[in-house]
Amino acid sequence: MRGLVITAAVTSALTLRPVDARGQVGDPAIEAQAARVSLQIERFTGPVERHCGILLLPAGAQGRPEAVGRRAMATALRCVIEARREGRRTWALWQLTSTGSTVFAGLATSGPSDVHRVEAGSGSSIPRLSPCLRPRVGRDAVVSCRNQPGPATQRELDDTVEGLARDARRAFGRAGAAAVTAAVDTAAEAPVERPAAVMTAAQPALQPLARGPWPACPYHHDHALQVRDRYWLCDRDGVFVAEVGRLPKRPRPRPLR
Repeated sequence: MRGLVITAAVTSALTLRPVDARGQVGDPAIEAQAARVSLQIERFTGPVERHCGILLLPAGAQGRPEAVGRRAMATALRCVIEARREGRRTWALWQLTSTGSTVFAGLATSGPSDVHRVEAGSGSSIPRLSPCLRPRVGRDAVVSCRNQPGPATQRELDDTVEGLARDARRAFGRAGAAAVTAAVDTAAEAPVERPAAVMTAAQPALQPLARGPWPACPYHHDHALQVRDRYWLCDRDGVFVAEVGRLPKRPRPRPLR
């Protein structure tokens, strides 16, 4: 695999240079961990020929890596967004500060998918990828997403459940809204899971009305959209379709490739 490895010294400017898989940059153990994380990410993206950088940082004065700079993260984000627009698969990784283990975070896209934020654990843990609408790098060098502004408030969760009822009413009339309302009392109690649990509980009553999975994915037509972060999501390709409560009666698919 050829790509860009971004290296940084504590007191010097950021530099980029091409390397191959045999290249040695920084601590070999850290590089090996980065390779393991990237292989896990490629279970989602597929094999990547050109990645957008691995930011490896040397230890600082206290023996810990210095924080990743906002400029380096913004460069990686621009690279991933460009690949997304071109329909290419790619990822970027950067090392996080850690006291006792190597931890990485980053970004990825399979090409058809929305940009995904990568939250990787330490050791051999599998990174979590979550679709990220309108990603941006804040002044605090943290990637934020339009769909994930922070923990949802109870009001936002209630609004999402109301949005489910509106979408069902738009598709099936009063019977659809009633199915969602009846499912509220049987849904999971965990607040963060409540909108998705309401949808799961309502599905048995909605499927006969829809004569199939509902809401049907406008890209594949053979599976239902999922509720994620108060949006309707095609979980097969990681593409957000619409905000819950604003689902078109017959959503127009946009090409995935």
